[in-house]
Parts: sequence; structure tokens; C-alpha cells
Amino acid sequence: MERKIDIKRAAEQLHQAVSHKQWFTAIGVGNNQILVYFHGKKPREGIPNIWKGYPVVFKKMSTPRLLSA
Repeated sequence: MERKIDIKRAAEQLHQAVSHKQWFTAIGVGNNQILVYFHGKKPREGIPNIWKGYPVVFKKMSTPRLLSA
């Protein structure tokens, strides 16, 4: 599949498409793939495995905790 836009622009477009979802945490870019960070259960609603020609990888975020000294 030919990529028509750069990965940063593709990530921005995916962010616009999913940022209103309750499970959404953040979007990242790494190793020529788009990373979708979420909390709770892995989203199953309408997010393709490929977005604008780039693989989409889901990463679960846990609750942040303070490190003990």
C-alpha cells in the first residue's frame, strides 16, 4: 500500500478521529507505526489495523503510580 502522507500527519488525523473516545489516552509515532494508547479494555470499535498506510499498534496504559523513595 502506497503512503500518500507522512506518518506525523497520519497520526494527527487518527488523533482527531479517536480523541473523543472514552478509552483514548494518547497517540504516538514509533518505528514507522502509529501507537494508540488506551485505558480499560482494548477498543474494538472501528479502528483499523492500518491507518493511511501505516500499521496501528495498541498500547495499554496503566494507572500512574508514585515511586517510593
